[in-house]
Amino acid sequence: MASFTDEILLIETPIDIMFFMHKVFMAHAKKAELMASSSNTKEDIEQLKPVVDHWLKHITYHVDTEDEFLTGPLKEVELHDGRVVIRDNQNEHDEIRSGGKALATLLSKGESSGLDELLESLVFAAEEEQHKELVRNVDQLRAAVEEALGEEKTSKRTLRHLHQAVLALRVIEWDHFENEEAFVLPLVREQMTHDEQLKCAGKLLFDDTADEERWVIEDIYDGLSQDERAKVKSLVEE
Repeated sequence: MASFTDEILLIETPIDIMFFMHKVFMAHAKKAELMASSSNTKEDIEQLKPVVDHWLKHITYHVDTEDEFLTGPLKEVELHDGRVVIRDNQNEHDEIRSGGKALATLLSKGESSGLDELLESLVFAAEEEQHKELVRNVDQLRAAVEEALGEEKTSKRTLRHLHQAVLALRVIEWDHFENEEAFVLPLVREQMTHDEQLKCAGKLLFDDTADEERWVIEDIYDGLSQDERAKVKSLVEE
């Protein structure tokens, strides 16, 4: 499987548009994580907020649309190790939504109301041993974040936890995209016709509920190389 930073050389079926979208969304996540890691002041956080909002807007529309038009019509498949592909994919979507909402609350309001969702997302994102360690320290972490958010000036602790929230969501998103490309997209190719895949790709790229329905595709174009844009434009024309 190619890395999200690799040049995408080929579209074999319409649903391969997902590779391009995943690449751009991970670039959004990386930009937010780098800005969060270097934030030192409230002014830095104010500059970070629109970047996070942009990232969350895309990923929220993406997973909502997938649930309805991508995995919704598919027949469930159980893997040899007991995993259930479609259900697991939708559960990962729920984790992304939960992490995004918690991050947005922490970033925009500075309140503790999103802490439970944030901590839950951090637990989901961790490996088993990290999971156990996080569970042991949930109360301690909650208290530390609440204390930091109560300060008049942005503290280093608050900034660390904000960075941790961004990083946790980035990890969840990365893992989800890898699983989706490995397990869900093969099902789509097997179960959907070419025209059905085209319809799904159209829903992912164009938001017909928005005043500017091209906001997704135009942002995708901005995040791709010239050759990659040409491949996507050919699919859009089809």
